[in-house]
Amino acid sequence: MAVDPEIVVVAGGINDADHSGMDIKRAALALLADLVGVKQVVVVGVPAVPSKSAAQIATIDGALSEAATSAGRPFISTSDWALPYESDGLHLTGSGYTQYAELMKLAIIDLALDQTN
Repeated sequence: MAVDPEIVVVAGGINDADHSGMDIKRAALALLADLVGVKQVVVVGVPAVPSKSAAQIATIDGALSEAATSAGRPFISTSDWALPYESDGLHLTGSGYTQYAELMKLAIIDLALDQTN
């Protein structure tokens, strides 16, 4: 890696909803292998998007969680975060993005505190 980041956040995407859990896990493991030299890597699931089924969200979250565990990295599930979406049921509103960022910041801080205790 050309840079030396303090932390890398690997976030799943809702575009993965049409892929199998195995494909998602395989891709996540490949990315995490590329980040093996980075001290702090956090893997993040996807929030429950109204236009996608609960099964699709669970598949993505499960695959990313398994990959994170296999790589010895922490996983943050966002599937239970209540966030406001645009009328398309796919994209967050402006305030939704703000809420997502704040919740993510708090989740990462919590992880850091857990690791120091």
